[in-house]
Amino acid sequence: MPISTVSRLGAALLVLQAACGSSSGYTTNPGGGYSDPVQAATISVDNPYTFTPSTVTVVKGGTVTWNWTGANHNVTSVLSPSFSPGSGTHDAPYTFGPVTFATAGSYRFICSVHGSVSGSNVSGMNGTVTVQ
Repeated sequence: MPISTVSRLGAALLVLQAACGSSSGYTTNPGGGYSDPVQAATISVDNPYTFTPSTVTVVKGGTVTWNWTGANHNVTSVLSPSFSPGSGTHDAPYTFGPVTFATAGSYRFICSVHGSVSGSNVSGMNGTVTVQ
């Protein structure tokens, strides 16, 4: 192949790789969460009453940031282990974090306006940060 064709193919592969996100370090699963541990993850706080993705997996020392795209929500750590929660209920645009997770475990959280905890059961608007 002529060099110009090889260069164009290489450039096309780089564009495709960037568009697919394979160079970002994030691997998403069909459920919308990060399936492989990542250094940093972002969760959208959405309407109607969802965290997107609702489940992320970060490495020890990794961070999670929550970005509001909806209204009247908060991030409240529930059960054990726990993390320092955000303060108050907010509307978009608002950002909480990054929160650093230094210890392995499954950290559950809810929007206390739209989610609840009963014993060890979490329901409604909730999510999980798994630290490996």
